[in-house]
Amino acid sequence: MSGINQQLLRDIGEIINQSNAVVFLTDDFAYLGKTDDIDNVLGHLISKGRLLPIGEGLLAKGRKNAITGNTMLSAAGGFDEVAKAGLNRLGVWWKPGTAEAAYISGGNQIPVRTIVRVKPGVNPRIAWDKFELRVEW
Repeated sequence: MSGINQQLLRDIGEIINQSNAVVFLTDDFAYLGKTDDIDNVLGHLISKGRLLPIGEGLLAKGRKNAITGNTMLSAAGGFDEVAKAGLNRLGVWWKPGTAEAAYISGGNQIPVRTIVRVKPGVNPRIAWDKFELRVEW
């Protein structure tokens, strides 16, 4: 840990801990210092499971599962919440996919995958572990 800027590590850790956000852009931390130092600290936090890379420039809060000890998304809504928050942070227009919209409208089929409708030609890549955002146009 000798190459890690300890003050920057504390600053970024404090931002993550105090934020209600479940997803961060790597650019959210740009004002704190040099790009190389920030990338080094973010890489350290990723290696410790505090942040999880979910897409190009997107990081989700992570935590250890109390039962298995494995790293998991810390969002209460799991991957569904994280993926939609990621779309919002990227400024991508979206609405619930066909299956989720039907369920919201009173259908009895519970969607098992995170599928959203986006504008034609938009195909954001958001994924973590075995979960992947799917899109409809």
